[in-house]
Amino acid sequence: MMNEVLPNAFKIGFTGTPLLKKDKSNTYLKFGKQIGRSYRFEDGIRDGVIVPLVYDGRVIPQKVTSDKIDDYLKSILAPLTELQKEDMRKKWSSFMHLAQTEQRLSMIAFDIHEHFLNYCKPRGFKAMAAVSTRALAVQLARAINGLGSVKAAALICDDSVSAEGDEGLVTKSDKAIIRDFFKNEVEPRFGTKYDDYEEYVKTILLAVKTSISSSFKACS
Repeated sequence: MMNEVLPNAFKIGFTGTPLLKKDKSNTYLKFGKQIGRSYRFEDGIRDGVIVPLVYDGRVIPQKVTSDKIDDYLKSILAPLTELQKEDMRKKWSSFMHLAQTEQRLSMIAFDIHEHFLNYCKPRGFKAMAAVSTRALAVQLARAINGLGSVKAAALICDDSVSAEGDEGLVTKSDKAIIRDFFKNEVEPRFGTKYDDYEEYVKTILLAVKTSISSSFKACS
């Protein structure tokens, strides 16, 4: 459309998004010769215009049994001092209370909670957890908050949006969770000013969202 309206105009583009693999060799054919040198990710960190970004995949058992839970605790305790082990056992009792109903979700929450405290927070980082549905974002944030040492918040759209950020259909139970979240956690403080809630989430150390690509601003 732009080429049709402005066929003789010079066009300059700024992008940090690579072309699809099949088009990489045609970059200059599509955009023309590069002007100046590339401004790379590390340049932005050096200049203070962006923050370091760390992707960290976490592995949690797909099938949760009491034996796996015991093994998981042993692996966490192994490198700790006696004082740290005692503190961890106290946290574990809180985790087990949550795990009685939603074992795998609670294990994920516990893993994120401890990883944030031991890796992200000491380095001054914030964090974002990407999940598959809005309802799960609410449940995971609540589970993390239930452990007590990290403040998490779900950054999602309300139930008037049919499927934003959700993989697959939004069930009635999912809609009920989303509606309850806004009614009891967002609207009492922010009303329907959801942009104000989004600004508030930016101050939270750990954001839980359905799409990581559209939410970097929440962790700026």
